Parts: sequence; C-alpha cells; structure tokens
Amino acid sequence: MARVKQELGAAISENEFELYFQPQVLVSSGKIAGCDALICWNHPQRGMISPPEFISVAEECGLIDQLDGWVLESACRQLEQWEHLFGCKNNSLPMIEQFLVIPNRPKRVII
Repeated sequence: MARVKQELGAAISENEFELYFQPQVLVSSGKIAGCDALICWNHPQRGMISPPEFISVAEECGLIDQLDGWVLESACRQLEQWEHLFGCKNNSLPMIEQFLVIPNRPKRVII
C-alpha cells in the first residue's frame, strides 16, 4: 500500500491518467444525451490500472482532491474539443454541476 501511495503521487504529477468516455444514449431516439467518464491509471510498469485499485488509496492519503481536479479539467477540455469538432453544446454540464456541489471537492475549474 505504501508503494501505491508513493506511485500515485508521482502519477498525478507525471499525468499518467486517462479518461474514457461512455455515451449515455436515449433509447427513444438513439441520440447521445451525455456521457460517463472513467479514469484509469496508465502505470509505466503495470499497464492500465482500474479505479477500484487506486481511488480508495487516493482518498486515504489525501490525493483525491488533486485527482478529482485532474478529472474535471480533463473532462472540460474534452467537452471543448467535442463542441469544436461536432458542434455539440454542454452535454456534460449536469455532470459538472453535480461534481461542484459535492463537499470537499476542488473549487477551481479551468476550461
């Protein structure tokens, strides 16, 4: 566990995380209504590590706010790219609003 804590801190500063997006599709119309984001850790030696293996460690060692901030900033950057490429507008805004009202989350948003 101590090794994972140390590696996790380095992973945040080395930007070793990736977000994967899963669309939420309306059955009635087939249109995309939004998406869920899944963070994975692209560990240099162990490969892809799923969230259950590192989220609780991030919470325990006080790195969860940094990780949450990274997720939010990355999701906002991706949303901006989709808006530019596909002309879609604010499909993920409800997710961002829900994220911001969670206590003890970063208050800084960079878009």
